[in-house]
Amino acid sequence: MIRSEKLKGYLYGMVTALCWATSPVFIARGIEGLPSYIWGTAVGCFFASLLYLLWFFHTNYAKKAHPDLPRKAVLWQIAGGAASGIGILSRNIALESSRIAVVIALAQISALLTVVLGPLIFGKNFEERITPRLIFGIVSIISGSVLIMYGQSL
Repeated sequence: MIRSEKLKGYLYGMVTALCWATSPVFIARGIEGLPSYIWGTAVGCFFASLLYLLWFFHTNYAKKAHPDLPRKAVLWQIAGGAASGIGILSRNIALESSRIAVVIALAQISALLTVVLGPLIFGKNFEERITPRLIFGIVSIISGSVLIMYGQSL
């Protein structure tokens, strides 16, 4: 039997996959009607931020929030937000000039980069366990990405 927290993680992971799968399709279609990809990025990020804010207040996190947020945690969140923003901008630039399947296939390299960069950034504090299954999964993802990119270039 799967614990409810683990099930919740799987469920939200699937919602993530669904949203990240459809988002580039919407973005690629929207970029066609805009003067520049930067407009698409700005509009998309604005509405994403609006959704975060609504979720924040809807779930009462705002009432639970403690005013003394740890500075180190906030700095890590800023770094993560900056990396996310650059990633979104880069994805939009790529979608303007390449096929959706190729852009998303290349983005799947993120699993490998996470496993490589995580220990470099956090050292011994990196909490992900690197197991043979994880390595096999990453190799499978990258292999599938290569097949997609090769298939799109025929």
